[in-house]
Amino acid sequence: MMSARFLVLFCGTTFAARPQVARVRHSAMLAKLEDIASALRKGSPESLIDLEQISADLASTIANPTEHLSDSDQQLIKDVIVIIRGSMYESMNSSHKEEQGELDNAAAAAQKCNQAMSAEMADTGSVGKLLTMAKGSQKTYDQKQIAVQAATTSLETASKNLTDHMDNAPAAPVASCTHLPKKLKKNWDVYFDENDFLKWYIDQRDAYQKKSDAFEDAEDALAKKKGELSNVERELRAKYCDFSLVFDGVCNTHDTCYGDELKSFGEIKVRVEALASGRQAAFTAGENAIAHLNFLIGESEAVTAVDVDTSKYQINVPDFPAKLDCQVTQPVWEDFLGSACSNHWQLAMNIHASDGHNFGYGAPEWYQGTSVGSDDAAFSADYLNASAWVETTGFVAIVRHQSGQCEAVKAWELTDKTKSLKQYFQNHNPGRMEVTGPEPYLETVEAGMLGAQEDPITGKKGGGLVFNWWYSNNGCRIATTKAHHSGTLSGINQNDDGTHGLGNELAGKTVFGRGSKAWWHDVANMQGNAHGGRVKVQGTDHGTSLKNGPVLGQYAVFISHVKADFPCQGVQLQSPH
Repeated sequence: MMSARFLVLFCGTTFAARPQVARVRHSAMLAKLEDIASALRKGSPESLIDLEQISADLASTIANPTEHLSDSDQQLIKDVIVIIRGSMYESMNSSHKEEQGELDNAAAAAQKCNQAMSAEMADTGSVGKLLTMAKGSQKTYDQKQIAVQAATTSLETASKNLTDHMDNAPAAPVASCTHLPKKLKKNWDVYFDENDFLKWYIDQRDAYQKKSDAFEDAEDALAKKKGELSNVERELRAKYCDFSLVFDGVCNTHDTCYGDELKSFGEIKVRVEALASGRQAAFTAGENAIAHLNFLIGESEAVTAVDVDTSKYQINVPDFPAKLDCQVTQPVWEDFLGSACSNHWQLAMNIHASDGHNFGYGAPEWYQGTSVGSDDAAFSADYLNASAWVETTGFVAIVRHQSGQCEAVKAWELTDKTKSLKQYFQNHNPGRMEVTGPEPYLETVEAGMLGAQEDPITGKKGGGLVFNWWYSNNGCRIATTKAHHSGTLSGINQNDDGTHGLGNELAGKTVFGRGSKAWWHDVANMQGNAHGGRVKVQGTDHGTSLKNGPVLGQYAVFISHVKADFPCQGVQLQSPH
């Protein structure tokens, strides 16, 4: 820190013997030195520029300076030199090192972008693992295709053999029928042993049956192989889309990461090079100021420093790493995969409250994942897509519709994206799962929708999604956190019949996933405080103790691996062919 005595050196009576004009001039310069000294205390390199000018003026205007300086004054100047070479230069060195490190780190950050992307692409990374699974499905699909082709060839061969046999079968003997002989054993033995028609019939029947059985077996084998191929195709589509979507996401992240770091590196480079240039100028000024001060105390005959080496304040600009290509070696995929991921949403379930099928809380399909209905009738009756039910998913949308015409939708992001719907609904105890955040990320309700405020999913705005919400002997497979009239879902021992949604039960062993014959129901509305038989349900799909109610609409459950929009207004939902 600059001593106050330094100011005394320049502001005291040292120059009292000089003429009045010189004294005024020196006083002005010394006043500036006071300001500079204050800046030096704060470690400002820029003050060295001003110090150089003031010290140069003093050195050039004070004749025989040592005659005017006491020993203590000279010591103060030496202390000032120590301050400049010590704390001031140390501060400059530290700043230079810090800024060099900042630029080096900026270059390293870009390399980390490359490394992070490469790690994801590796066999042990997210992309690599999904690619391995997709490649396995593609290999299996190729094998199943070969098997279908072989089965097709076998059927064609069997069909030709059967047709050839029928074309070339010998005609029946002319005397194909004769009367039975006399009722003597020897006559009957001859009749059956030597009957030409009987021999012809047995021979042709056996030969035809062999060809016919081979044809039917080939038909069955081909149907089986086609079914296996169809199952593997669905698996391949799912695995490929998992890989493709994550791959695209990693590449997009890499693009953003590298671009941001490149921009940051450029900005840092311009800034630290400007600071380094200023620091070099400050160092030169500091060395010159020291020369002036040394001259004032008689330790140097040279007034100005020469050959000041500022290279230590030169910024070494590191090579900025090249951007690595975001790519992995992929197999030859099936052509149909080119558009397999264009529709992110996959239909998993549809609930129709008056189709005669039980989708209450205790229905085994919830936790077994067995198929219900058909693709063709997916939006006109109860439906469960067994393959979608076992796919891991990260996003769920529930759509209310009228025979496929979308009326309302809510979509949520699941907190845990490692489970399938089957795994969720198998969790009966403890169950009671809040599977999303407190609000949907997407919500649309058509204006004027029938029973809008009674709808179990969209009747109240917002709300998180819950699965297997059992309470006492009641339960609701799918509901929102707004499903209770009080605003708080039923407590674990609260037998209030008050939480309503999709897949309901009012008097079953719901902790074990079981329902009852009397109190199950597909859909229950948003409603006030109601109990037992007064609970309002939709449609005719319910237990014997409940009453029919109007069907407000059907409810389709969709899953997705990515956070996607779900257009609803004027949209006709597409059957899952």
